[in-house]
Amino acid sequence: MPLIKIDLIDGRSDDQVKTLLDAAHCAVVEAFQVPEGDRYQIVNEHRPSRLIVKDTGLGIDQTDNVVVITVISRPRTEESKVLFYQ
Repeated sequence: MPLIKIDLIDGRSDDQVKTLLDAAHCAVVEAFQVPEGDRYQIVNEHRPSRLIVKDTGLGIDQTDNVVVITVISRPRTEESKVLFYQ
């Protein structure tokens, strides 16, 4: 049962947050073969000044659409991690 923590800038609608949570859950179920009912997710919404994500040389500009996903899980195979990240 992985724990998914999602940090984002405040202001998204409930439907947008639900879409993010559902997508993360589908990825965990598919990649890690966890039961559909094992769902542990936390969303933290921040004022823009409280979530700073800057370019680290990848050429990706920060916007208010930034999403930071943290996955806490037992060790997984490289294959399952690659599938999850896809």
